[in-house]
Amino acid sequence: MMLSITVYTLTAIVLFGLGWHVAKREERSLRAGGGELPFASWEIVLSIILFACVAGARYHTGYDHAAYLNRYIMYGTYGYFTRSMECGFDFITIAFVKLGIHYFFYFALWAALQIGLIYYALRKHKHLLPWVGALLMTGYYFLMMMNSIRQSVVMAMLMASMPLIENRKFFKFLIVTAMGCLIHQSAILLLLVYFIPKRPRFMDNLKVALPLFLLFVALGCFPYWMKLLDGVASCASSISYDRYSRQIELILNGGFRSTHWGPSRIMWIINVIVMIVMGRAVCKFYKSDSLIVRSFTFCYVGYCLSNLFINTSPFMLRPFEYLTSFSLIVIASEIHYLYKSRKYVYMVPLALMNFSYVYFEIYKAVYRASDVTLPTLYNLFFLS
Repeated sequence: MMLSITVYTLTAIVLFGLGWHVAKREERSLRAGGGELPFASWEIVLSIILFACVAGARYHTGYDHAAYLNRYIMYGTYGYFTRSMECGFDFITIAFVKLGIHYFFYFALWAALQIGLIYYALRKHKHLLPWVGALLMTGYYFLMMMNSIRQSVVMAMLMASMPLIENRKFFKFLIVTAMGCLIHQSAILLLLVYFIPKRPRFMDNLKVALPLFLLFVALGCFPYWMKLLDGVASCASSISYDRYSRQIELILNGGFRSTHWGPSRIMWIINVIVMIVMGRAVCKFYKSDSLIVRSFTFCYVGYCLSNLFINTSPFMLRPFEYLTSFSLIVIASEIHYLYKSRKYVYMVPLALMNFSYVYFEIYKAVYRASDVTLPTLYNLFFLS
């Protein structure tokens, strides 16, 4: 327990400090008539290395870590996989194994790609890096990224390719999507993301946006409407998404689950409500910056859909993480907006709520241990 608290907290503090330093250094450079600092500033490089080392040194932190580690060891021992994955992902895995590289560096590489692409997406928004760095470790993001390794790399690719969406460079975005499919086949869904409007007008109308979200929450509590998806299972199967096809068929036969209204779920409902209420003011503060505006839109759409499917299956919710992961940018921009506006009475509760997520998860892992909660705990590979 103490190791987990120490690692998550100290890493968050260091990432915050490095982000704060590079943001202030760029401010001084701009005031002095200089230009923006390059992406490869020493603070950002050090942040990527730190995050990669923390991720690489973990042992069974993240629900899927054991499966990925077993694949790595099995190929090194027997020379084959019991289950093949995407060709790009398997190519890198095989290359690392054949070169005799320790799995620390293998997992560190994927983590470096994740945070590196996220930080690259924010290269012109360095003022958000302190908050993003802290949220990565104390919010749900680190655990999500360590669990869904391949999908999180694709998610970070989406964030980094946002200018392609803004400038309507579809063919270049298509290339990014194709590259993502080499890591995780669900990257094909990014093509749908391309066509999401920048900011629909109804999102500026609180009387429409908030009730609509609450309607999706209510529908998700009683998912009998899922019968309408009768034809989706065969569609999922036709694009080699058999796992989702089986899940849909199970759900259509009444295989629902009941998601509890615990602190984590309530926190995210509150976050979405805050996002809806603050959206117009924050977007105006950032002068309708495309990345910020689209992040709010993606989050709204993602959380409406994820709440609609909340009582189906975790596998059904995975694709929506491409949209809900933009909450990392949304929450960071909200906190920064409140900080710059000196509205500390709102900023402090919002920050504390989001920076406390991982500690609730650690508490559950220690005092309500289960196969689901235990992967929250941070373990070092050389101590396990």
